[in-house]
Amino acid sequence: MRNNDEQSWESVDRRAVLGGILRTTMTGLAVGTGLLGCTPAARTVARPMPDLPTATPIGLPTRTPVAPVAATEATLPGVLARTQWTSARPRTSDMRKQAPLRNITIHHDGLASPLGSASTSASKARLDLIRRAHVGQGWSDIGYHFAVDRAGNVWQCRPLEWEGAHVKRHNPGNVGILVMGNFDIERPTDAQLRAVCTHVNMLKRTYRIADSSVKSHREWAGAATACPGKHLQPKFSGMRSRSFRV
Repeated sequence: MRNNDEQSWESVDRRAVLGGILRTTMTGLAVGTGLLGCTPAARTVARPMPDLPTATPIGLPTRTPVAPVAATEATLPGVLARTQWTSARPRTSDMRKQAPLRNITIHHDGLASPLGSASTSASKARLDLIRRAHVGQGWSDIGYHFAVDRAGNVWQCRPLEWEGAHVKRHNPGNVGILVMGNFDIERPTDAQLRAVCTHVNMLKRTYRIADSSVKSHREWAGAATACPGKHLQPKFSGMRSRSFRV
């Protein structure tokens, strides 16, 4: 079954999307143009399209699973259940089951307005804004599996048992972690960085994922994005060099 999150990009007018049809406001958060969740890489010439999720070519080899994917992130240590920020359910009839986990990818949300606030209410509003925009594009749900807010809380987003929609051509077996904020504008908090390390370490141990298989969005081949932003990328590189030890 083809993932509707990916299929939607084959049918929409990308120029209209990039032209700003996603502009909206919610509790003072302004959404800029382009793909919600990642900012396009700085460039002097136009690229034909942003780094949108697309279907993985048929016939690629898959790895033998080393651990089952958890049915719900509510069972994972330190994760706040999805129901704490939304009552909406994913449209699973249009989603693929997750492949054996082998990668983790770090993102920022890249919204026009920085998050700034470490309050729970601001985090919930931001997550719901992103989810509604993704669903508005025809996706089955928010594209990320987890989100880390400025207070260091880790939120369940798309259930991990379902394939995400966050890295073009590399979604199968790939856990998407959103670090909330625009890190071309603001800087991640110490609490966020500690939470990222702790959560990545837990996922690495649970699913036997190597440090070399934990990447930022911009590090994927063919990525046309500055995600996770100029202030988070060097922090992420440092965390990986320390094997994500806090």
